[in-house]
Amino acid sequence: LHLPTTKAFFGKDSTVWFGTMESVFGFKNNSFTTIGREEMGRQDDERQMGIRGIFVDSKGNLWMDDNGAGIFVYNGNETENFTKKHNLDEGDVDGNTLHRAFSMAEDSEGNMWFGTVYSGIWMYNPKSGKFINYSKDDGVLSDNIWTIYKTKNGDLLFAGESPAAVYKFNGKTFVRRH
Repeated sequence: LHLPTTKAFFGKDSTVWFGTMESVFGFKNNSFTTIGREEMGRQDDERQMGIRGIFVDSKGNLWMDDNGAGIFVYNGNETENFTKKHNLDEGDVDGNTLHRAFSMAEDSEGNMWFGTVYSGIWMYNPKSGKFINYSKDDGVLSDNIWTIYKTKNGDLLFAGESPAAVYKFNGKTFVRRH
């Protein structure tokens, strides 16, 4: 068993999820579910595995950030390559992508937020299927967004480095709080 590199999350079905560099493990009723290279459909993908973040959304879906290969979503039965599905993998578009996602969270409206390495902060609205990418012009000055934290009152705080900072979204842009 690989040592966890992410915090643990509880699924809606009482599964406890642990992320490691090479796999995500779910533990329920004294048995394990493993989501790794094969379950992610990455057998022919030569990029190194690097699970940097996991998150269970309000619907019970498990989201996984595989730094270098993007975002994957497990619905309890199968794993989907979310980044590839939306043509936001490395080489799919010019400019910012989701292939180096590092952190994620869900806001109170059900939007998913993703922190990346060198591609800013992304917001995905699952109802409309639309993405918004926020970068330096929108106040995101850090190259890497390591953590997204949801406060008790529902605000999201985004922690980054280079420069080290904590940001809060004001509805239009990001404001540096620290």
